[in-house]
Amino acid sequence: MDKKTALKKIVTEHWFSVDYLILGNTPDKVLDEDARKVYTNAKTALLSNVADIYKFFGYTKEVFPYNNTNEMFDYIGDNVDLIKEDVAALIKTPEQIKLLNEEVGGISENNVSDVKQAISDKFKNYSLDRLLLNDCFDMYGSPEKVGNFNFKILIDSHKILRSELVEIIGNK
Repeated sequence: MDKKTALKKIVTEHWFSVDYLILGNTPDKVLDEDARKVYTNAKTALLSNVADIYKFFGYTKEVFPYNNTNEMFDYIGDNVDLIKEDVAALIKTPEQIKLLNEEVGGISENNVSDVKQAISDKFKNYSLDRLLLNDCFDMYGSPEKVGNFNFKILIDSHKILRSELVEIIGNK
């Protein structure tokens, strides 16, 4: 499979994976039409940025563990569930608990919903990073490339776009 076809296939996989990860379903079953448009635009921008990160690293996925659409959706469901478990375990580490405490420390104790939202957003941000970037960084994340100025711009853009997508859903 050529690199262009592989990139299209992985972006398609991620397109549906993001929905399952953030929404737990397809947008048309969870969001009204206006929210769906905003969400789709934000998701498109995020995945475009992710594709640029893949191109920067020269990352392509060689093997796809499915042969048809039904198998792809089964794979997506299993993969997202594993990512959620991994991120839940990560967030419970002492280092992450300290970071979360610092982050929510400025929120009034009386506003429990804001604290819950901040923790939920952090979970979704970490989960998106793991879903979209983990394989690429594991395979191609050399210190030279990670220290590159162009990469820093791409990853800063990723963080902004990812947080915007999570915020859109948090406000719905």
